[in-house]
Amino acid sequence: MARIEKYNIDNKVTDYDKFIGTDSAGNVTRNYRASSIADYLNNYGKIGIGGQVSYKFTANITQRALGSLSFAGGSGDNTAFSSITSIYASKYNTSSVVISDLLSYYVDKQIFIFQLDNPNNFAEYLLNGISIVETDFFDLSLTFVAGNGNIQDDKYYGILISANTNTDKTYRHVQSVSSDTWTINHNLNKYASVTVQDSAGSIVIGEITYNNKNTITLTFSGAFSGEAHLN
Repeated sequence: MARIEKYNIDNKVTDYDKFIGTDSAGNVTRNYRASSIADYLNNYGKIGIGGQVSYKFTANITQRALGSLSFAGGSGDNTAFSSITSIYASKYNTSSVVISDLLSYYVDKQIFIFQLDNPNNFAEYLLNGISIVETDFFDLSLTFVAGNGNIQDDKYYGILISANTNTDKTYRHVQSVSSDTWTINHNLNKYASVTVQDSAGSIVIGEITYNNKNTITLTFSGAFSGEAHLN
């Protein structure tokens, strides 16, 4: 083998480039692809991205693994992000670091959950609260805000605070069918103020019933279509 300084320098690293290293389990020399090293750094949170937690989603809950996300009853592979209202999260991330304090800080904030090797598979949620359900596991109570795709078994996910957390949240409801009762699920997690306009742009006054912090019912003297703006 030539001395290392004799080899050409490659300034363009690709996924299929190889590095030589030693397997710690058996002290065996091996080749490691650049893509595999990148996956390791991402999946196990070895790169310092402030406020991000890494987890692996698993449908097998025979014994919940530390560093995992899972559903209370297990299974759930390819569950749509939009239908998730609760998920169990380990108090340890994939690097076996206790992140209980960080999870508690996330409460009442909007968070992103995204697939590390495919960020287009993501969801934004309001984290309503966390509760201890099993030793070393929390139940995260979630309200879906927006997103795309499904959560997949054996994939790694990052969780971080959404950029929308510190901005005033608004919601636009379009009532395309004339009605004298509008029920609006806005998911703003607050008792929002409401402005209603009919299809001609005129302001309409009605009775507002706050069903909870995320749903209101508007009642009017007659049926019409239009828009409601909440903030």
